[in-house]
Amino acid sequence: MGGKHGFGMSRLAALILQHEAASSQAVDDALSRQILHGGDLATNLLELGALTEPALHELLAESNGLVPAPSGELPVASATARVHIDAETARRHQLLPLELRGGRLVVAVSEPLPAATLSLLQRRTGLTLSQSSALSPRIREGIARDYGGPLDVRTLRLVAKLAGRPDPMPSVRPSSAAAEGGPVPGSIAPLPVVPVDLMQAIAPLSMPAHHPEDPPLAQPEAISGSPRRLRVRGPYTAASAKRDLQAAKDRDAILSAFFDYARQFFEYSALFFVHGDLAEGRDAHGPGTDRVRVTAIGVPLDLPSILASAREAGTWQITRLRPEGLDGTLARDLGRPVDRDVFVLPVLVAGRTVLLLYGDYGGEDVVLDHVGEVLAFAPLVGRALETMLLRKKLGRRTSSLPSRRWISISLAWVFTPTTP
Repeated sequence: MGGKHGFGMSRLAALILQHEAASSQAVDDALSRQILHGGDLATNLLELGALTEPALHELLAESNGLVPAPSGELPVASATARVHIDAETARRHQLLPLELRGGRLVVAVSEPLPAATLSLLQRRTGLTLSQSSALSPRIREGIARDYGGPLDVRTLRLVAKLAGRPDPMPSVRPSSAAAEGGPVPGSIAPLPVVPVDLMQAIAPLSMPAHHPEDPPLAQPEAISGSPRRLRVRGPYTAASAKRDLQAAKDRDAILSAFFDYARQFFEYSALFFVHGDLAEGRDAHGPGTDRVRVTAIGVPLDLPSILASAREAGTWQITRLRPEGLDGTLARDLGRPVDRDVFVLPVLVAGRTVLLLYGDYGGEDVVLDHVGEVLAFAPLVGRALETMLLRKKLGRRTSSLPSRRWISISLAWVFTPTTP
């Protein structure tokens, strides 16, 4: 869900601070969240509740230098407007046709189209395109509504929040569920029945970052015999993973290097992003729930579980995966056996747990001797994310930074440990 220009929305951050529409800490938190979790700045601000939608809508239009489209859910595209922009073009360029007005085709965009794209579309349609500014989740919502097709899970949740509706994919059931014979509060939401086209729409992490001279990744051998025997690992060596980590230009490249390396040490592994008090599935590998369905799993971290324990401790855990409670539900959702010792590793950025790695050996217990290299690699991942965070924040043009205080805030976030 990243914006086409990555961090080209720094003008929006400056305008928010100039208008005192949100605190500098709220903007800084949204920028930090954007770097770690993706999406554009406006989306992250809305998810944090830092501004109201109408206020952000107006500031985004000002930062884009465009006339604002209607706030809230965008109007349904007229048939005469939609005939000029097909579904593929709308999705590729993230634009929603609104109406034909005086020989001009009005389209909603979250940021101005590049000149080359604008010229191409005008030649194809034979019309002059007039761009109006709208929030990215509203454009995605309109494209799914007007052209048909799925809406990604993150946008589904956000538009429900903006409309005051319940979370369509909650991690915790309402308390009335128990009385109705449903799951008890605190259980992980069961995997929903998701249409195939929606499963395809949930974007996985980027492909493994390998160099041409590296052989392809191989599935590690299953453990057999004594659990003390070292596992046979794939060909993605620590040296190659470190090299890819150092060369990584964005979050997904860092996560690919980490997960591609770590997964070789386990029969099954899963990676979770930590969003506040929720661990959201991001990737998986091995004979269990696949990476696409893992993205539908959310584990509440304010209730007891192996993931919550690792997040609270801020260090690795080798612990028994029990059949009861959240752990039992997690095991079922991942398609993994219970009553075995499993491995959970938090990755910290500035003292905050941002990732949780789960790994198991299937029918055998994980032993510390076999995961030492993963433990040694994790701090490198945290440092790589911190470096990227600092580089992204301080790498913007000086003219777009409100003051030196902005830099001090960024440095404080990166280097001051905080309670998870």
